[in-house]
Amino acid sequence: LLSFPTRRSSDLVQKAENTYRMAKEITYEEILNGIKAHDFKPVYILMGEEPYFIDQLTEAIVSNALPEEERDFCLTTFYGTDATANAVINSARSFPMGSRMVVLVKNANELQDIEELAVYLQNPQPSTVLVLVNKNGKFDGRKKFMTYAANIGVVFESKKVRESQLSGIIATFFRQYGYTADVKSVSLIAESIGNDLTRLYGEMTKLLNSLTPEVKAITPELVAQHIGISKDFNIFEFHNALIARDSF
Repeated sequence: LLSFPTRRSSDLVQKAENTYRMAKEITYEEILNGIKAHDFKPVYILMGEEPYFIDQLTEAIVSNALPEEERDFCLTTFYGTDATANAVINSARSFPMGSRMVVLVKNANELQDIEELAVYLQNPQPSTVLVLVNKNGKFDGRKKFMTYAANIGVVFESKKVRESQLSGIIATFFRQYGYTADVKSVSLIAESIGNDLTRLYGEMTKLLNSLTPEVKAITPELVAQHIGISKDFNIFEFHNALIARDSF
């Protein structure tokens, strides 16, 4: 009898850890597709060092969950430094004046009593979508609120993209809009911008918006013209100068 609670507790902890591990494996694309299909979860925990994916998912939740005319009275935004868990819970438990409520907590990592959200997550309001945002790292997966969130919702860690992944990201971006991009063009963009995804996607979108309808291929000349990379001073010209021993 004395050993049963310990074993039971151990089983629950192991189950929670397994659930949390599974939740972390969900991809950005899978979450985004679910949101666009209006398959909303009671809670989304968006955390990590790469803000781009967090911002995109947050925007997608708001824009898909609430018609524009409902956002003034069905969207409540808190900031972790100024809010309390009790205020967030009271807002999340309120009934919507429209189709649903969206409660967004920015800088949720600064919410001092965030562990109190575990009480709400055991019995969330069906008409509320709670979004907790942490762009300064990740929450401790052993916390109770994380365990409950992983059981009923989405826990997503937005990891910083490695430099080696940039070429694939850039090529995929252009391909999904029907453009081809040669290796030199892709490398020029990657070398010039790096892994700041917000700036990277912004610059590539700007490039596409500047093209005429007949253009279907991204070239180094277009990259230099619209992204602001010098035609003479870039990594490829540097290699050519070294090979030609052009010290000037």
